Amino acid sequence: MVVVFHFREVLPLSYDTFIGHFIIRGYSGVDMFFVISGFIAYYTVENSVYTGTRQGIYYFFKRIAKIIPLYFIFTLLSSGHTLDSFYQTLKSLMFIPLGLGREGPMYGGARVSQGWTLNYEMYFYLVVTLSFFFGKFKWWFTSITIVSFVVIPPCVIGMPKNYAFEGFNFDNQYLSMITNPINIEFLIGILVGFAHSRMNDKANKAWYVLIILSTIGYIANLYSPFNFSFRATAWAIPAALIIVSFLKLEKTHKIKIPNILIETGNRSFSIYLVHAGVIGLITKIADHSFHKGGQEYHFMLGISLFAIAFAITWFISGLTYNYIERKVSSKFRNWLLSRDIFKANVHHESKLKAL
Repeated sequence: MVVVFHFREVLPLSYDTFIGHFIIRGYSGVDMFFVISGFIAYYTVENSVYTGTRQGIYYFFKRIAKIIPLYFIFTLLSSGHTLDSFYQTLKSLMFIPLGLGREGPMYGGARVSQGWTLNYEMYFYLVVTLSFFFGKFKWWFTSITIVSFVVIPPCVIGMPKNYAFEGFNFDNQYLSMITNPINIEFLIGILVGFAHSRMNDKANKAWYVLIILSTIGYIANLYSPFNFSFRATAWAIPAALIIVSFLKLEKTHKIKIPNILIETGNRSFSIYLVHAGVIGLITKIADHSFHKGGQEYHFMLGISLFAIAFAITWFISGLTYNYIERKVSSKFRNWLLSRDIFKANVHHESKLKAL
């Protein structure tokens, strides 16, 4: 959804058309992404072989081992050569919004444009990691911390215009980010994880009705949102319902995921980092070669550029996944998890599903 949204500029389709409505709403894939992140956090933590603070460190190490190698490579490749670009690169490497634009939830984004979502991800990972100091109350700490940063500022200083979508615009961009209401979507994902942990492998008629309605509802909501005043209600809750439905289908063994989707899921982080650069390069070449000049691409050219961008993204993401994520990231992960704190339980590592 996010890839199609970013590739939309080459498509000769008006946003007023039927398909155009779905394309422009592709940005709601970010909200689904945050819900899935919350679910994965709950699932990973609850299935960990470690306990206490060691479990928290294990969780955090696995998360940064997944993100840092590939993201740092792409960030450094886009670093530029001026002093300002060096400063921006440093902030991006520290997962701090650049602050080049005041609007939320991006707050200026990152050197890798779509990296703004990873700023939120890392904040969420840090909160979850700290929560392990509170033992069995860790999810209460996570929820209270995230909700407090979102709820207290508007109660104290008032709610700005477009708060539900843009949040606050403080001088400190990191403060703006952690007070943005989009963070609530991680908690919705945790609720999905809680529901999943209590599912059995049986499905009655009520479940099948929910599965059908959530699927139809999600598609209908992409075309015309039921509630457009708040991202969590417009996108995250419908996403959570459809995720719960597919998780139930998986538990009941009623669904078989095609291999192409499994491979796409494996490459998803690489695709996420690669695609924006690919479409940027494709459009520059096309504009130079065909003199677009602010006009829309004609139909066949637009569809061709769209297909070429997809093919190149798929090819490059295969390389980065196989040679960076599977090799460099895996070695980095193994090095982190070889620390003394984990050695007592190292033989249990194979019991934990890698996510």
